[in-house]
Amino acid sequence: MEITEQTHTYILTFLAHKVAFEPACGQNPKPPMLLAEFPAAAGQQLSALAASLQTSPQELAKHNRWLLNDGPVPLDKAYTILVPVTDPLQLTAMAAQQKTAAAGQLLHEPAPDPENAEFVQVNGLRAIIALPGDTKESLAQRAGMKMRKFMQYNDLFAFDNIVVGQPYFVQKKRDKAAVEYHVAQPGESVATVSQKYGVRAKAIWSKNRMPRNEELRPGRILWLQHTRPKEVAIEYAKSDDAAALAAFERTSSTAAPATASAKPVRKKEKVKDEAEPYTGTTAAANRILEDGEDADSATTNTDKTLVTQADSATDDHMENLNELPRLQRPSQR
Repeated sequence: MEITEQTHTYILTFLAHKVAFEPACGQNPKPPMLLAEFPAAAGQQLSALAASLQTSPQELAKHNRWLLNDGPVPLDKAYTILVPVTDPLQLTAMAAQQKTAAAGQLLHEPAPDPENAEFVQVNGLRAIIALPGDTKESLAQRAGMKMRKFMQYNDLFAFDNIVVGQPYFVQKKRDKAAVEYHVAQPGESVATVSQKYGVRAKAIWSKNRMPRNEELRPGRILWLQHTRPKEVAIEYAKSDDAAALAAFERTSSTAAPATASAKPVRKKEKVKDEAEPYTGTTAAANRILEDGEDADSATTNTDKTLVTQADSATDDHMENLNELPRLQRPSQR
């Protein structure tokens, strides 16, 4: 690529930043201060946030100028603040608050890890809970492991998104859960159930004899410790979300007409006295000829074939329009 005075400003700016900052990248693996994202509690004052995160209100306000005059966090939507971290103890405090805030989103509250306050334990495995703004890269960095291993342990693909409040494991998941069964909730998938219980998705598919492309229906009872025997039918529990079940039934019932149309349809036999439908000018000409030949029979059936109008009650005779003389078309010159 040739750089000239006609090159776009964005490209020139990018090249300038590359030349200026590239030599310094990676030269300071342990900076004196880090900026960490943290969910801001709605309605809480900036000073209270600073105290809970073990930093000064001045430093917190410096990096969150949208919070003016120590005002409370707005209530209209979820907000994230930037927290300056200068002490490892701050990360421990943030991890403790992270587990408390996310516990209500999990089906089973994870137990704290006795060896490291930043981790939790699910099914006897160490895991970290995703915060707002977390990505696969940031979670792998927090866990201190390579990206490839992190994605492998959590059955993740490149196009998968991180779910806030969900545990992500730093160890290989097990083939059995701590409980025997799980009732699928609306919106759940095998992947989310796998993360909740620390069980490999392959194991759940295998134990329940499910193909990978099968949709997880709400209310289905999943086996998490043993393989469902062949003679045992798939079971469903009563779901409180009737709308979700109704929506699932509609999606499955709409495919029924397509299968029914594949069967041969028996043709309807034509009735002798059934009127022939109009199909064009040729049919109209044939009908006029037939009416002319059967004029006598048509007069005997006038009561059945002719309709009288209300304003013609004084008329004693109704003319058949087919018997009128045909108009002569003007000759073409």
